[in-house]
Amino acid sequence: MHSPLFPTPTRPDPGPYRLHFDTETLSIEPDAAIISIGAVLFMPGRTDPSGHFSCNIDFADALRHGRADGNTIAWWFKQPEATRLATLDNPVSLENALTQLNDWIDAATARIEPGDPIEYMANGPAFDFVALRNAYQRALGKPTPWKYWAERDYRTERDQLKRTLAHLGLDTSEPERIDAHNALSDAMHQGTVIATLDNRLFTGLDQLIANQPSTRN
Repeated sequence: MHSPLFPTPTRPDPGPYRLHFDTETLSIEPDAAIISIGAVLFMPGRTDPSGHFSCNIDFADALRHGRADGNTIAWWFKQPEATRLATLDNPVSLENALTQLNDWIDAATARIEPGDPIEYMANGPAFDFVALRNAYQRALGKPTPWKYWAERDYRTERDQLKRTLAHLGLDTSEPERIDAHNALSDAMHQGTVIATLDNRLFTGLDQLIANQPSTRN
């Protein structure tokens, strides 16, 4: 599932482009079988997504390329039926899913000017990005299309923004989360939280600067 890309940025010097990723898996190990991938693009200065990607992986093919463990399977059985069934919609092979993800990333980044910062963010990159990196090697025999040094931790970024907002006396509340444990929805939520907090800080700093007394004679 793909969406249109690239509305116009809404503020000058707005910071990095961010691609948020989430995976649903059958294990919590680095070689986990991936059953769903979600990714969302947020352009600088916007709190709404500018493009998204979602793809389910056939369970049998996922298990050919990664492991499952009993505890994670048991956890999935405890999730709402709609959450479990959503992972079964229109599945493809892992190779197909990663090839589609590559194409989407190419389209999402093609119109970004060379040198403009791009960050790749996950809620615990030590898991999601490691699982994806292993999947790329097993299914495609090549590395991820992004560099390891461009990876960012959602939790760290969120907490830093909230600490700064609190220090300035600004609102630290997060947008409401819906439809947890759906890869696309989780990636969307992460992106919305970071974009909302970041824009709140940018606007708040502008207001603080504007309210400073003039030093001119």
